[in-house]
Amino acid sequence: MAAPIQVVSSLQDIAHVLEAMQIDAIDRADEVQFELGEQTSLSEAVNIKARTEPGRDGFVLVNHELLACKFRTKVKLEAAFKRMFDASLRRINEELGPIEDAIAVLRVLVRTADPQMPANNGPPLEERGQGPQQCIYPDPPFPDEFSFEHNDAHHRVPYKHPYATQELRDEAAARDRRGQRALWEVKLRVLEVRQSILKERKTEMVLRMKEEYDRMMDEPSDLGVGNADFAFPPLA
Repeated sequence: MAAPIQVVSSLQDIAHVLEAMQIDAIDRADEVQFELGEQTSLSEAVNIKARTEPGRDGFVLVNHELLACKFRTKVKLEAAFKRMFDASLRRINEELGPIEDAIAVLRVLVRTADPQMPANNGPPLEERGQGPQQCIYPDPPFPDEFSFEHNDAHHRVPYKHPYATQELRDEAAARDRRGQRALWEVKLRVLEVRQSILKERKTEMVLRMKEEYDRMMDEPSDLGVGNADFAFPPLA
C-alpha cells in the first residue's frame, strides 16, 4: 500500500509531520510521502529545493514539477527585479550627481566676498544708464495702442546719457553684485530642494521595493504554480 501523502509548504511543516508520526530515522521514509502545496511561497520552495535531490531512499515528493516551477519562478523573478531596481537607482543617482556638483559650487559662490566677485556681466560701466527714455502707460487711463506718441513726424523720444559720476557707476556695479549673489542663492535653494526630493524618492524607492520584494518572495501565492512567460512585459 502506498504511503499516505501529506501536503506541506515549508521545511518546518515537514518537521512537524515527521514529529507527529514519530518518524526519526531514514529507514522509515516509506511511511509518508510529501506533496508541495500550490500556495507555497517562493522562499520556502527554495528552502525545500535545497534539501531535494533525485533518489530512492528519501521521502518522496509526489509533485516535483511544481517545485521546479516555483524554483524557476524565484530565479527569473529575482533577476528581473534586480535589473529593474538597479536601473531605477542608477537613473536617480545620475540625476543627483550633477545637482550635487552644482550645489557644491554654489555654496562656495554665495560666500564670495565683493572684491572677489566676477567681473561685471552687463554693459561696460561707462555705458550704464544710457538709452531711450522709457514711459509706463497704465490702463486706464491710456489705451492699449500708443500710436498717439508718434503722430508728429518730428517727435523724438528723449535719450538718456550714461551715468555721469563714478558714484553712480559704483552703485550700478554694487547692484550687479547683489543681483548676482541673489541669483546664486535662489539657484542654490532650488537645487537643494530638488536634491532633497530626489533623495527622499531614492529612500522611498529602496524601502518600498524591499517591501515588495519580501512580499513576492515570502507570501503564499500562485507564483510558480505553473509554467509562465517571464519575458513579457519586462519589469524594466
